[in-house]
Amino acid sequence: MATVDVDIVIASARDLVRAGRWEQAVRLLDATASSSGYEAGALAATRADAEVDQAWWTRRDADPARLDAARTLAADDAQAWIVDFARLRSSYAKRLYVKLAGGSPVVDGLDAEADRLAEQAPDGAGRAYVMFYRGLIAGVLDDDDATAERYWRAALDTDDEYVRSYALRHLGGVVDDLGRHDEALGLWRESTRLRQRAGFVPGVLAQLQLYPGDTTPDDVVTGWADALGLGELFRAGTTTETTEQEVARDPA
Repeated sequence: MATVDVDIVIASARDLVRAGRWEQAVRLLDATASSSGYEAGALAATRADAEVDQAWWTRRDADPARLDAARTLAADDAQAWIVDFARLRSSYAKRLYVKLAGGSPVVDGLDAEADRLAEQAPDGAGRAYVMFYRGLIAGVLDDDDATAERYWRAALDTDDEYVRSYALRHLGGVVDDLGRHDEALGLWRESTRLRQRAGFVPGVLAQLQLYPGDTTPDDVVTGWADALGLGELFRAGTTTETTEQEVARDPA
């Protein structure tokens, strides 16, 4: 039996989740045997995170049994925090669906849980991610745009480009609503660039919906290639295929 580093498996699974390859991430996690309670808890927490992410993008409720099982297996505070934050995101999604259907979601307690998670976050990126959700709770569920903007600006205080992309997207919406459309587009383009660099495929697609209608496929390809450091290659008009000019130079 091959031996694998569970930390590498978890990092790879998270990359797959960001790319929208949820089933592949789950298969990888489920196929990895743990050798300790700590590893079992880490794999379960990552599995719970993947469950909530897939549920969000496919517009369904996350499986509560999956989240409960992961919380039970949590071997330390950091693993428990991951699961609790996943639960918060799932709870927010349920309330958002109620609001989108014309209802009045009950927000009571969700903001307090977000504040607790922000205070207990294991690192700066985790805290910034919670700040972003605190902004969603305020702005989307409570219709408090000023408070939401404050939290989203706080969420920019991280080097994690995935988290920053979320804050920039929503701050773009704030300034767009104020009529500052060029500034909004600049924020959205930066959010897109960060998402492209992070391999956040569903997030990039969501961003492209915000672009002006005259955005061309070439604009999209060039922007994504630049984000990956491949701009020169794609602007040359070739990747793996031979161009007509190259054929003409080939004596064969």
